[in-house]
Amino acid sequence: MFEKLNFQGKMWRVLSKVPIKKVENPSTLKQSYRCDMVIKNHNHYFILDEIIDVEYENVEELKHNDDYWKLF
Repeated sequence: MFEKLNFQGKMWRVLSKVPIKKVENPSTLKQSYRCDMVIKNHNHYFILDEIIDVEYENVEELKHNDDYWKLF
């Protein structure tokens, strides 16, 4: 599983937490990590990808027997 963060009404996957002291140029983080957003608190930059909310229906698994599959 991965760490999630609720920010600005959206859900985000935390790809990484980078200590602020280790970053010389924060404007390069988004491109370097190929992420959707970078935010920071007092100690870390949070590298985030948006989690897209989708709805789906369960589909019954296809049966793998000779009666189901026909060759054409």
